[in-house]
Amino acid sequence: QLLAQVNQRVRDQSQEKDRLLRDEQRLVRLLKELRSPKVGTLRPSRDSTSQEAFPTLDGRFTDNKGRLPLPVQGTIAARYGAPRNTGDLRWRGIFLAAPEGRNVVSVFRGRVAYADWLRGFGLLMVLEHGDGYMTLYGHNQSLYKEAGDWVDAGQTIASIGSTGGPPEPGLYFEIRHDGEPRNPLDWCKIR
Repeated sequence: QLLAQVNQRVRDQSQEKDRLLRDEQRLVRLLKELRSPKVGTLRPSRDSTSQEAFPTLDGRFTDNKGRLPLPVQGTIAARYGAPRNTGDLRWRGIFLAAPEGRNVVSVFRGRVAYADWLRGFGLLMVLEHGDGYMTLYGHNQSLYKEAGDWVDAGQTIASIGSTGGPPEPGLYFEIRHDGEPRNPLDWCKIR
């Protein structure tokens, strides 16, 4: 009976690993498609929904490394590079646990490249910031912007949810450069 339980646990972990790999492959394909047309000069919108206390960030995305705020106030429940439940797979972003419905904001001005459901990531928003940089915001309850919209830093773009299967409500957040994941905590300042 113990052997049967161990075998079932191994099968379950193998299936979970396969599911996570398929989810990652879907995301990589999506990002490859989004990178085809390069973003030119980014012009921020001047929308009144920007947060008042958001820091002023000038220049290019890369000029603000280490100065970007996190997109939501929450607890870091999973860190970039940490092992996932399956052991040999690693987190490619961070998961910020936060109450459902809390506002998610853009960490930098840019254009919405994708705003829709993606299996494994739930309601996902991808912002292009120029020079090959993108930020990804997953597991949202609601998306407030559409593909093609321009957003300012600090502008509310979504609300926290639990779509796509996370263990608790929160936000999955990634930064990518030319499709390759970067550690968000190298880019974002934790208050």
